[in-house]
Amino acid sequence: MKKILTISFLFMFIFIATGIIFAQNSYTFKNADHSWMESPKVGEIYELCSTSNKKSAIKTVKVRIFKYNPEEYEWYGRLVFFDQNGKKLFAGTKKVDSPTTIAGTNFGNSYVVAIADIDKDGYTEVMIQEIQSDVRPQTFRVLKWKEGKLLRTKTGKLIKDSDGIFKWTKTDNDDVTWLSNIKEATDGKLYADFVGYDGQGYVNGLVEITPVDGGYKVVKTLKSNKM
Repeated sequence: MKKILTISFLFMFIFIATGIIFAQNSYTFKNADHSWMESPKVGEIYELCSTSNKKSAIKTVKVRIFKYNPEEYEWYGRLVFFDQNGKKLFAGTKKVDSPTTIAGTNFGNSYVVAIADIDKDGYTEVMIQEIQSDVRPQTFRVLKWKEGKLLRTKTGKLIKDSDGIFKWTKTDNDDVTWLSNIKEATDGKLYADFVGYDGQGYVNGLVEITPVDGGYKVVKTLKSNKM
């Protein structure tokens, strides 16, 4: 029980620290109020993430709840995407296993963490952080808005390899360094939180990154802290 509480506290620390790091900088994305996740209402629509980048095809992502079981603290919601003028572009289906569905459980929630051209191909991507119950490499789902269609392009983790590149992978190895978030600044540069295990403990911080084949390379390390 003590081990579970320790892991839960550590994960909560990462989430809070991440918010503090980005709150201290003028980033594109504003933090939506996620308090509704404690008691969502079926049929209600809630904001998840938005961008002030005028070049983004998608301005705001919201979620409409279609299933909620308060006894198990479990909910499911379909994502709804809006353009710069507030017009609805696309709405997901009421399917639990849909790429456009996010969920909440008694051990964690999934979040939309970025609306940005994260691979610099000229199209807007929506990055979703999958449910995470403890400290381990974060899994992401990436949806791309291209030519009037929403496409699922990736599901995986961004793990640092021996060349220092954060590559898309599905590894289950925990003794690695991984990206836990990606953000786009108002100057168009990409930044990311990272978490790593060095054999003695965890470190986290903030890096500037740029897309490369199969992932991202670090341009500059801005923060690095022992946890």
